[in-house]
Amino acid sequence: GIGDVERSRCLGYVYKRPFLNWLESIGAKIVFPDEEDRKLRLVKIPLAGSEIGAGSSFFYDDDDDDEARTYTFREDFINRLNAPVDKLRLFRVRGTSMEPDICSGDVVLVQFKEGVKPRDGDVLVIRVGSELLIKQVFFAPGHKLLLRSKNKDWPDIEVFLDADDFEVIGIPRWVGRQL
Repeated sequence: GIGDVERSRCLGYVYKRPFLNWLESIGAKIVFPDEEDRKLRLVKIPLAGSEIGAGSSFFYDDDDDDEARTYTFREDFINRLNAPVDKLRLFRVRGTSMEPDICSGDVVLVQFKEGVKPRDGDVLVIRVGSELLIKQVFFAPGHKLLLRSKNKDWPDIEVFLDADDFEVIGIPRWVGRQL
């Protein structure tokens, strides 16, 4: 069975021994991680000074990042996204057009990606003129794209795919919300 030293080392509290005894009684095996596995690797992602518009739109300036404001993520989470850390940026969302999925005040982790070809139904971060928006996109006749809100109170926005003032900035990969 599991000795007292291992029990203390595993959970760090003596009062948790009944739980370990129960685990042992049902045949559970406790495996201690290697020293290397126990090191928590963290990655800091900067929060952009600009906001993404969800309804209203906001001026985007890629020099407006505040490197002092960061969120910390586990490296293994970022690795599962298959996104280079230098291509990730956090943005705060303002507006209600993407509710209930993305709400005003949420923080969105965006992977900057050049050459993204929109697909029907994708949720993307896009630039229209100098405004940054988060919208669901759908193809429309005449080489156009409909920028659709999840909140049906907001009308669709129609843009030409080849317009100089339209660009897909990136893909939202994670949304965080303070409760």
